[in-house]
Amino acid sequence: MSIIGMDIGGTSIKLGAWDTTRRVGWQAGYKIPQSTDEHFIADQLAGYIKEFSERLPGPPAAVGVGSCGLISGGVVFQSPNTPWNSLALVELLSLRLNLPVTLINDADAFLLAALTTLAETRCIALGVTLGTGVGTGLWIRDQLFSGGAGISPEGGHITLGIDRAPANTGVPGGWESLAGKGALLRYYQQAGGEGSPDPIEIAAAARNKEPAAVGAWLRYGRYVGAGLGSLCNVLSPDYILVGGGIAEAHALFEPAMHAAIDRHLLKEMPRPDVHFMEGGADVVAHGAARHAMMVTGDG
Repeated sequence: MSIIGMDIGGTSIKLGAWDTTRRVGWQAGYKIPQSTDEHFIADQLAGYIKEFSERLPGPPAAVGVGSCGLISGGVVFQSPNTPWNSLALVELLSLRLNLPVTLINDADAFLLAALTTLAETRCIALGVTLGTGVGTGLWIRDQLFSGGAGISPEGGHITLGIDRAPANTGVPGGWESLAGKGALLRYYQQAGGEGSPDPIEIAAAARNKEPAAVGAWLRYGRYVGAGLGSLCNVLSPDYILVGGGIAEAHALFEPAMHAAIDRHLLKEMPRPDVHFMEGGADVVAHGAARHAMMVTGDG
């Protein structure tokens, strides 16, 4: 039997299914319910899962959900890209699907999938996702780390610019506001770039040596590296595993990022190995499915 993984991202929802060895189903492009009505949200998400399940070789054994936001105990307390508030997603979906459902932060899900690729579990690993926002997850020796409230570390909201305007979380000058998708677009426009391109177009322009695009990626890399170096001073990880949509263009900002890590890392701190993970669009959904396998014992 397969396990379904759902990735509730910044702009859309993706669904995949895995058995013990391979992916057996995939569908992207579902709309995120932008509602405060918990029953409407759960009905929409359960409908996506049921429709997807009908195309699988057999009925799924469980569902793992990876979502951005503050998550603990099966509840999405806050999601920066939706009006969801204290949404008891595990309970709501379990009742509608009659299946075991688990819920995990999307950066934690990415980290679980990335660790299978790296094959290093007895380590301290910091996972970072670069996309609409900046997500972080932390693996310590043999398990994911969560704080006293059960919430995974929200490194994207450390403050790097105390005098800057508050982001959508209300945190002024947060790392996410300086290293998320919106920041890259802003750097490009401030450097004289024309129009409103997305990161893919800015990457293409940088590869063609357009000065505004090259400068935007260098500035972006400096902020990514500043945040990573700051977190390393606290966590001293063995590995930093980086993914997310923007990370696919890492060749354009990686030198600036490494220089900034060195600038912000205390000289006495060991420098971690940094890996940009090749996982494709399904990595968060795969990690969410892995989490469901780990919790339920299926797969």
